[in-house]
Amino acid sequence: ALLTGANRAATVTAITDVDVFTIGKSGFQHVIASNPAIAVDISTILAERREALSQAEEDITARFDREPTR
Repeated sequence: ALLTGANRAATVTAITDVDVFTIGKSGFQHVIASNPAIAVDISTILAERREALSQAEEDITARFDREPTR
């Protein structure tokens, strides 16, 4: 959401007590500008997730392509 401007699309439930911090877009941009390594880490994670999603899509498509039609 911070990268795209879209609404947050996930819900998180903690199983223990936690401290929660929120950060707005301008704060996030400041953190990234001050710590470029964080941007590299985020990019790496996003690339890994995109690859995993792509693989999952290929797997499910192949599964349905193999099933006989009824």
